[in-house]
Amino acid sequence: MIVTTWNVRGMQRPRRQPVVVDFIKSNRVDVMGLIETKMKEAMVKSFMAKNFPTWRFEYNIGGKQTCRLLLLWNPQQAEVDICKVEEQAIHAKIRCTRTRNNFNFSLVYGLHSPGARLPLWESMAVFSVQGEPYLVSGDFNAVLAADERKRGKKPENREMDGPCRLQ
Repeated sequence: MIVTTWNVRGMQRPRRQPVVVDFIKSNRVDVMGLIETKMKEAMVKSFMAKNFPTWRFEYNIGGKQTCRLLLLWNPQQAEVDICKVEEQAIHAKIRCTRTRNNFNFSLVYGLHSPGARLPLWESMAVFSVQGEPYLVSGDFNAVLAADERKRGKKPENREMDGPCRLQ
């Protein structure tokens, strides 16, 4: 089973959608997480009906009434049980229909400030202790080390300690 994510930064633009569809189809992706789509709810539903009519999907809508996260999957290849949809993550249990292997999955798009990300770390800590493999993918809007930041002010240590909450 192929699981991947992409920070598309704006699928509301018509030229971006065919590129995403081609990527999913040409790489035979079974579970796809799209981050920062910026699509309104009606556009998400239209995109799925037009391009992946047999697939299932889940999304969250952010403060600007646009989709921050879109999780889509081919039900012939993956059984996906959505556990929780939050502002910064979609948590799910995924089972490969071919191998019957299970794993927990979190598609993440973190908020920009360390304090605003605290609920994300807390929900991931709860979700990660269920005794099964756990795959996390997305954009945390955070860095692990100061040398990862290319522009802007140097990050403070407290901005980089979120992942430690998962240990």
